[in-house]
Amino acid sequence: RAHLQGIPLTMNRGEALAWLEDGDPDLVEGVVAKNLRLRWRGGERLHFNVKRRRTVEAVIIGLIEPQTMVLGLYNDGGEMCMFGLCDLPPSAAPALGPILVAVGEPQQLLSRWGEQRGRTWRTVPPNLVAEVSAT
Repeated sequence: RAHLQGIPLTMNRGEALAWLEDGDPDLVEGVVAKNLRLRWRGGERLHFNVKRRRTVEAVIIGLIEPQTMVLGLYNDGGEMCMFGLCDLPPSAAPALGPILVAVGEPQQLLSRWGEQRGRTWRTVPPNLVAEVSAT
């Protein structure tokens, strides 16, 4: 079932900055600046996203327990490399559990930080992408 959400619009730069600076961070991820004289053109980026936090889209390549995703990114040579870990929100874990069925043999989690020693993870098919952020 599709979910549509209306978003506010303003032509006032000060109002847009106020949304970005003072808006509820759970509701306002950022603002989009567009040149209204330009029409949409497929394959071209004609607007700018201004976000209060950095985000990245990463492929879900594995699981540690059912609550922690192992994320990966492709390097310039097309090889998948481990990017990091991300805990699933408690509300998302039950819904994603059946989709993220661990299929690979347990592997040692390699990390340059000691807190990961002794943890294992299992690979999942690289079919899902997650947008993750750091505030």
